[in-house]
Amino acid sequence: MPSSVASEGSDRILASVLARQRRDDDFRPVYPAGQGPRSDERALLSRRTQDLAGWLGERIAGDDPGLAEIFERIDALRSRRMDDREKAADLDNLMTALGGASRAALTQAMVEVLQGRAGIDPRYPPTPPQIRVLADRIERTWRLEKQAIETALAVPEAVPRIEATLSPEKKAELDRKIEAIRRRVAAKGRAAVLPERPDPETPTSEASSSRRAAAMRTVAAECEARRLDREAGLGVPLPS
Repeated sequence: MPSSVASEGSDRILASVLARQRRDDDFRPVYPAGQGPRSDERALLSRRTQDLAGWLGERIAGDDPGLAEIFERIDALRSRRMDDREKAADLDNLMTALGGASRAALTQAMVEVLQGRAGIDPRYPPTPPQIRVLADRIERTWRLEKQAIETALAVPEAVPRIEATLSPEKKAELDRKIEAIRRRVAAKGRAAVLPERPDPETPTSEASSSRRAAAMRTVAAECEARRLDREAGLGVPLPS
């Protein structure tokens, strides 16, 4: 039989479990490491799904004696007593309306009717179609609850991230290697000889032409000086 106390307990635990869910990088639900359903939570929720599956699976036949009990409860709410012919017709309508429904849902529907929680005018007894609609609503609620619990229990728990830690000796050794690499790089940088960069204000082709012209003037001046030295040694008069 349905138990409202068990339902309230499972609802509270399910809400607590769902509140711990997060989304991973692919937007899939996941529990953070160590925050998945605990063993006691998982056990209670599993029992709840078993209860729900049993209540939803047990259907009542149209000629089940349990329907006669429901009929008697409804008849007790009537202000006018019916004769046997009216009772037989009303019972036949009730069997047609309620046959195939969940037995537990019908029982819970009658509890809600008698407690005034069914949304039916308490001045009049409920009709068989009203009871069937109420039972179907209770079944849908149970199916959704069962699906929500099964989904929550199937969500995986994230794998904890393991951060590597170095011992003081290993860390010191790693620091020495890093420092040695830095020194070698710095030494290579100091030993490198870079070519002279041209004046950025002067175009490359113009700078090259200026250097060639200066070199040619230097060579011409040296040649002229050597010619003058030779002529002076041979007694050739120098031009005035």
